[in-house]
Amino acid sequence: MAASSAGDQFRILLQEPLESLQDLANEGPLVIIIIDGMDESDASKEMLAVLSRGFGRKLPFIRLLVFSRPTESISLVFTMPNSAVTRFTLDKASVEVNKDIQYYIQARFNAIPSDVAFEKACKELDAIDGLAQQASGLFIWAATVCLFIKEFPCINRLRVLLSSDVPIHATDSLTTLYKTALDTIVSEFPGRNDDIKKCVLAVLEDPNPCLVLAKLGSVLQTNEESGGFIQLIHKSFDDFLTNPSRCGERWFIDVEDQKRKFARQWLLSLTDFLASWQPSFDIPTHIRDYALIAPLWHIECFNIHDIDAMRVLFQDQFYKWLQATFIADKYRTLLHERVNIMIWVSRLPIEVDNSFRLLTFRACQNAELELIPRMREEPPIGPFEAQVHWNNNLPYAPQLVTGPTTPRFSVSADSQFLVATQSVGNNATIMLWPIHVVFQVRPTLKPISSFFDLEESLKNPQYDALGCLVTRSAVTDYRSVIDSNSNSQAHWEVIGRYSDAALANESTSAFISIHDVQTSCSHHYVFRGLKTYDLLLYATGIIIIDTQALVLMRIDMNTTDQGVPRLWIRVSEGDALQLEYTSLRSSDDSSQHSDDSSELEYDFFHTLPKGQFVVSKDGLTLAHLQHQSDDDHHTFHCWSMTTGTILFTQEITSFREISANTTTFSITTQQNSKLFLQIIPSETDNTGGNMAPLHVDFAPRPSMRHLAVFSNERKITYVTTKDMFILDVQAKKNIFRHPFPYDSRFRYDVDERPSDIMVTPDGKKLLTVHPWIIRIWHVDVL
Repeated sequence: MAASSAGDQFRILLQEPLESLQDLANEGPLVIIIIDGMDESDASKEMLAVLSRGFGRKLPFIRLLVFSRPTESISLVFTMPNSAVTRFTLDKASVEVNKDIQYYIQARFNAIPSDVAFEKACKELDAIDGLAQQASGLFIWAATVCLFIKEFPCINRLRVLLSSDVPIHATDSLTTLYKTALDTIVSEFPGRNDDIKKCVLAVLEDPNPCLVLAKLGSVLQTNEESGGFIQLIHKSFDDFLTNPSRCGERWFIDVEDQKRKFARQWLLSLTDFLASWQPSFDIPTHIRDYALIAPLWHIECFNIHDIDAMRVLFQDQFYKWLQATFIADKYRTLLHERVNIMIWVSRLPIEVDNSFRLLTFRACQNAELELIPRMREEPPIGPFEAQVHWNNNLPYAPQLVTGPTTPRFSVSADSQFLVATQSVGNNATIMLWPIHVVFQVRPTLKPISSFFDLEESLKNPQYDALGCLVTRSAVTDYRSVIDSNSNSQAHWEVIGRYSDAALANESTSAFISIHDVQTSCSHHYVFRGLKTYDLLLYATGIIIIDTQALVLMRIDMNTTDQGVPRLWIRVSEGDALQLEYTSLRSSDDSSQHSDDSSELEYDFFHTLPKGQFVVSKDGLTLAHLQHQSDDDHHTFHCWSMTTGTILFTQEITSFREISANTTTFSITTQQNSKLFLQIIPSETDNTGGNMAPLHVDFAPRPSMRHLAVFSNERKITYVTTKDMFILDVQAKKNIFRHPFPYDSRFRYDVDERPSDIMVTPDGKKLLTVHPWIIRIWHVDVL
């Protein structure tokens, strides 16, 4: 449920199951759920809102107690009008609270080993009552004071604490306490202020830090359950140290600055180690357990000033680094963290030399080539004929990754832009990336409706990506739509039906709008009286299929001649499409479908399996695979979009997938547990085209996920279960292979296989879509 909202998770996993229990129908016994230290968690605003509403009216016997400091984010949500929270302030210095704190301090002091002088001073100074007053109702103050005194029970510490003014606000009492504790420790170690600050930072570089650390026992503690790591005693101490207005310049800690120092220190430790390390040498514990991967864990801390040091690791010492991570069994972690490297390097400012970006991408690619086969326990990937490298990353929006629908990607006809569209309910969004721009931030996720000037007047639009945007809708009064937008700068065109004869549902017209995202020009088309149709896209335009009249129309965006009338192309009588359509209609005569034949005809085109009814990228040829229900055979039909005549038919056995190229169609088949690719030209002599066997991965059965054809149609790129290949069609062999992490058996259950692949129309770039990033591969050398 990672993609579900906090409210949905609370409702599905807790609220509804409890409401469904019959034993709780008439209210059960009082149930109290306690959440302590809410301010120390990273709860989102949404989660806080869910908690503020409680379990609802159907479960009134369940009480939720939340203990927290009154931070701004929590107070704002818990005091909203729809909140069911009743607030109790526990840090008020009332008589009852002071008595409780006094009792607590007395009990803790009694546990201190007997010291006559110290006990006498406590009585003379009335220390127990005085310290209880100083606490201002805060038990954390009392607990910290007791630790401070217990570590080194001396009269001087007691006098310093009691001499402080009693603060009015609880926060002030903690500020005074922490300052007093730190300043007192400094006074006990003359000249050791820097060492104490280093101990607080957990950078124990002093030759003998143990005594200083022991002195800090009141504000630091060691968590043995987490491996003995040193941590602050309470979140309030962290707030104190990171707020200069409270702790002053003396104790202020700039967390981000300290992170950068840590990261640089670990990078220096790693490069110094690798400079003299040999595979036969042991790897020290501090290098194996942390320094080997630490630069990747802290990659966001590095900036433009660290480029030279990072270049040493990614270039001079790279293969020794990979070898060391494999020996230390850290290579899976390196593979997991390298995604952060790719994201980081893409965000570097424009001043950074692009050669460093290319070096980093090359290092990540080589890490995958070297380590993924080892992770799979497979032989190394041998050298291939083609050298293909990725030379840029496009930032990817997490909304597209976690959305309920899969985004559609396309590349503009001029190869300049990548377009992604995604529909969620009745809303659709778009993102645009300039492919050739090296330095760019994640593009804004925009509603597609912002690109169309008629959006408000249309109902249920559907969108497709074409480099341009294509939206379609049904309108009942197309004249009013045109009249209301008569001042629009967009191009308008009204197109009549193929026949003037009366057809069903003439009162409904089809509206199709095409928006060029680069020029911001819109072209609006109204197909008068057309309700039932199919819309296909090719590289530079659209194809409309009137499924009642069985006629076609091609509209090319590059040749928009307003003076030339649009022509419907009649599909030849008795051809395969007509026969299949007639057969479908006849076989469904006794079904429960409506008598309205338009619904039946609409179903025909829209129930075809995805990818089996396609148009070539030049828009000149239409193809369809007709399944023979009695066996595993398909009939491939191809029509001319200029004449409507059928060009040829061909029998296809064991069909897997079809895709459209510029002037050819690629059909994947499976024979004897092997995948084959058949390239069929638009105009063929029925010899079967060019049959090229596809190499498969190490899986027991072949599995091809995606396929794309280069613009020259001499190369094919495809993705199998684990790897990406580039195939030379004429040579019938793979000339490139690259693996991607995918194996749930290992520590990190991650799937980084491409969810989509595209080749730009100019044939120079290969784009692979992964979670969080989109890789751009340089392929114009092929």
